[in-house]
Amino acid sequence: MMFFSRWKTAGILLVCLIGVLTSLPNLVPRAAFPGWFPVRQVNLGLDLRGGSYLLLEVDTTALLRDR
Repeated sequence: MMFFSRWKTAGILLVCLIGVLTSLPNLVPRAAFPGWFPVRQVNLGLDLRGGSYLLLEVDTTALLRDR
């Protein structure tokens, strides 16, 4: 059986607890939290929301020249 020191085990549990507390506002309604708990949601990027961002640029000088 593997042996982990108590500090390492406590550190892993602390990191997991912080991760769960950070993700709670995305899963539970705002009214369920006490007043002292920060209820800011984590903003997901376009890659995690499933969207994409497309930016098109027109070279207006070439367009006017071709017309």
